[in-house]
Amino acid sequence: MSYNEVKRILSGFDEIARIAEDIRSHKEARLRVVSQPFLAQAVLPHAFAAFADAHPGLRYSLEIRSRGDVGSWIAGHQFDLGVVALPIDVPGVRSRPFASVPVLAGLPPAHPLTRKKRLKAEDFVGQPFIALRPYTLLRHLVDEVFSELNLPLTIRAETSSGLSACQMVAKGLGISLADALVARCLPPGQIELREWDPGLSLTYGFLYSSAHLPLSPVPEFAEIVAATTKKLSP
Repeated sequence: MSYNEVKRILSGFDEIARIAEDIRSHKEARLRVVSQPFLAQAVLPHAFAAFADAHPGLRYSLEIRSRGDVGSWIAGHQFDLGVVALPIDVPGVRSRPFASVPVLAGLPPAHPLTRKKRLKAEDFVGQPFIALRPYTLLRHLVDEVFSELNLPLTIRAETSSGLSACQMVAKGLGISLADALVARCLPPGQIELREWDPGLSLTYGFLYSSAHLPLSPVPEFAEIVAATTKKLSP
């Protein structure tokens, strides 16, 4: 048996001992949350901070997955709470909306459109546009609006991350339509935000397993997430 094989076996014993000690001292993770990236970046760190103040001895875990995967993981009973943009239709999963947040126009600070207090869809025509990838919910909604208005978007770049899109806007690569919470993750002054017509909004919701009611402290944490979202919303 090689040195590396022995080392791996001994490391396994150490991990078993650590898990056993956690169980004895009641340190096992009692709150397991799974969320899609933009909510994990914009909302959940603030919510966990508030939750930790009330439960300093409680362990919790956060898994970041795609929107579709969040529903599947809740259905598989691997997590206590999912936090996503709705709608989600997954067998064995029930949802509860908790917030509606506007989608705002994101502009570089020196862009000529910043002179307007409110934009129209026509203002986007001919402008380099930073879009989310076609499989994302927000991209689907944006495409639907501009298709119905028969207005073309000049897509300069695509990204799977709303935060990345806002960072590209901040660097002057184009304009975008962004979840207001995500856009506000950037430091003040890096991006200008404007309401626009006809406008869009995203609905956030909690996902639970349909097989059982959520146990403590899941409902309490969910209320903290809802309150945090309301506080951060424009």
